[in-house]
Amino acid sequence: MPVPTFASSPLGFSLTMRKDLLTESVIREMGLNERQVLAVNHLKTQGSITNSGYQSLTGVAATTALKELKVLVDLGILERRAPSRKKTQYVLHEERP
Repeated sequence: MPVPTFASSPLGFSLTMRKDLLTESVIREMGLNERQVLAVNHLKTQGSITNSGYQSLTGVAATTALKELKVLVDLGILERRAPSRKKTQYVLHEERP
């Protein structure tokens, strides 16, 4: 299960618990390769990944990492967060398909 979020207001608080929609079987049905599956599972626990982190995790070159991360973005699984071109981070998309 994803980590719940808490929010407080002057009138009380709210707790949001989300169901994990990206189960192992759902991920595999999307046609992802083993490296992409590994990255999605990594993101569930770590929260974000960079291109260099993907390279370290999977053992691929920078261009392969970029292509495979782009596929995950195009499928709506990940979203790019880019404070700068060199430090682009990828996180799980809030509203997954």
